[in-house]
Order: sequence, then C-alpha cells, then structure tokens
Amino acid sequence: MLVSCYLKGNNRADNLLSLLYAFRAQTFRDWEVVVVHDGPGDEELDAVKRLLPPDERFRFYSTPTWAGRWGHPNREWGLSLTTGSLIGLANDDGWYAPVYLEQMVRIFNAGADYVYCNMLHNARAYQVLDSNLKINEIDMGNWMSRRAFVLATPWRDFSYTGDGVFAIDVATAVYGAGGHIEKLTDVLFAHN
Repeated sequence: MLVSCYLKGNNRADNLLSLLYAFRAQTFRDWEVVVVHDGPGDEELDAVKRLLPPDERFRFYSTPTWAGRWGHPNREWGLSLTTGSLIGLANDDGWYAPVYLEQMVRIFNAGADYVYCNMLHNARAYQVLDSNLKINEIDMGNWMSRRAFVLATPWRDFSYTGDGVFAIDVATAVYGAGGHIEKLTDVLFAHN
C-alpha cells in the first residue's frame, strides 16, 4: 500500500531537510513524498537536493508564482501529483516519529478510512496535544485518509486555519460516506 505525503515548502530549507530525513527514517518503506515549493526560485529545493541522499521516492516541484496564504492555493494541484492509495499532508515545519507511517497504515489495514494521532505542538510549549477534529486541535501533519476522500474534498479556506478546516472537511466527508475514523493516542508528530 503506497502512502503519499504532500509537503508544502516555503524557503525554509533547514526545516524541510529535517522533515525529509524523518521520512527516510520511517520503518514503513512504501511511501512517496511530493514537495511543492511556493513560488519561483529553486534555492530551497536546490539546497535540499544537495544535502539529501538521492531517493526516487522524493519528487520536487515549484510553482511559477508565489501564492502566499500559507501555500493553500497550491494544495489541490500538489495533491493531484500524488499516486498513493493513502494521502497525508504536512508543512515544512513538522517532524515524524520513525513509526508514524507504520502505525497509521496498521490502522488503515484494519479498515479505517481516516486516521489521526496525538502530537506535540509549539503553540502549546511542546506539550502533548490531545488531538481532536476541531480547529487548533488537528494539524496538517497528524492525519491521513484514503485517496478518494482527500482528492474529492475542495480546499475552501485560504486563511491561517485552512489546514485544520481541510482536515475536518476530509473527516466530515469520510463520516458522511459511512466511513471509519480512528484516533491513535500515540504521539507520532511534532509541529514546530
């Protein structure tokens, strides 16, 4: 089962490199990462590619113009570049535990359609955040869903809370279709 992760990059090569190394450390190996840099200029991606060992599971893209608004206007296009049956999203300022994908896929294999986990969050002084499907209690990086639900859900909020709104919208689509939502209480993601 291929897992795709769409990552938004925005001129923070050090953060992005750290996040990509977190994927290289995953115990579950059947994944791909699609990185879309918001705006022209490939300095960030060039720096990352120089420091990251070659790995065909990483694919890098840049948009012709800067969209701003937390990169939200590029998300649907970036998601269309993924190929996995499961899709997760992240910004370039997160980090994953090495067992993140393994634990999430285990729950999908048991029949889930949407899975989320607890996390550490810098806005909460890196204390454990008991994640819930509410704004400011779910983050772009601590959930994933089956491909059909992610791609069928439009990105409707281009504000600061757009990440949480999209996460909740996908969960609402899963619930509305009679799908199964599961929460892992393990802390598998950290937001910087």
